[in-house]
Amino acid sequence: MTFQHRLEYLGVQLVAWIARLLPLRLAIALGRGLGWFVYAVLGIRRSVTLDNLRQAYPAQTEEWIQDTAKGCYRHFGRVAIEMARLPKMDVGWIEKHVEFHGKDILDRSRARGKGGVFFSGHFGNWEIMGAAVSLLGYPVSYIATTQRNKTIEQWMDDLRRGRNVGIIKTHDSPRLMIQALKDNRLLAVLSDQDAHEDGEFVNFFGRAASVPRGGAVLQQKTDAMPIFCYATGLPGGKWRVHLEEIPLSSDVDTKENVTSLLTIVTGRLEEEIRKHPDQWLWMHRRWKTRPPGEDNSDN
Repeated sequence: MTFQHRLEYLGVQLVAWIARLLPLRLAIALGRGLGWFVYAVLGIRRSVTLDNLRQAYPAQTEEWIQDTAKGCYRHFGRVAIEMARLPKMDVGWIEKHVEFHGKDILDRSRARGKGGVFFSGHFGNWEIMGAAVSLLGYPVSYIATTQRNKTIEQWMDDLRRGRNVGIIKTHDSPRLMIQALKDNRLLAVLSDQDAHEDGEFVNFFGRAASVPRGGAVLQQKTDAMPIFCYATGLPGGKWRVHLEEIPLSSDVDTKENVTSLLTIVTGRLEEEIRKHPDQWLWMHRRWKTRPPGEDNSDN
């Protein structure tokens, strides 16, 4: 571990310790304050965030762009704090703080016996959503990316495992993902980060975006139920989880259904982001990879 990574880990542990000591309302205020600090003082990825918002919302005023960017950082400060508080989350907490819309889809997925693929994005709070579903008795596995700081990555994965969420890394064998579905688990995929040249290009906020194909390919190989899901933040430290089955045609080939799935998921995610623009991860260079023939320089 490098000295910088050690400092990062110690800093994260200190904030997490404080967050667990505080009442939820004050912990959320701490998270939102830290988010503001990262935006206003440290300026981490601020220019990327502002540029993304300007391109996605060309008709909006600069004041709206700046306010939405600040709200985005505050929101993800809250998300980070609530992830640190996952060990305090149990069924009683879920019943008090999480509303479910479409929960019957989970029961229908279990009854089919083929598992389900959760398609979501870095919107709202995917960590609360996955942990809540798992603690309510529906087995969940995340397809999780790696982090530069391996100690923080291990800590994050341990938090998830503590809420009975399985972890499969993106570089792991696809057989592990297929086995999870054969075991009738819900496999969660975040489909809103740049997938480079290996992705499929789908329209997102009026621009072609490279979307990861893995979740859609797995769904087609296994006939697992395709489910679009997201969690939006509510006042009082509460969350609303939405689940909806994605309709697919049985009259088309696999490749066409993969494209259809990715198009539906990306379109639905855009719809929800437009309702709550401060709850999506604008810090990511979402449109970095360009389709063949276009300038492939950074967005």
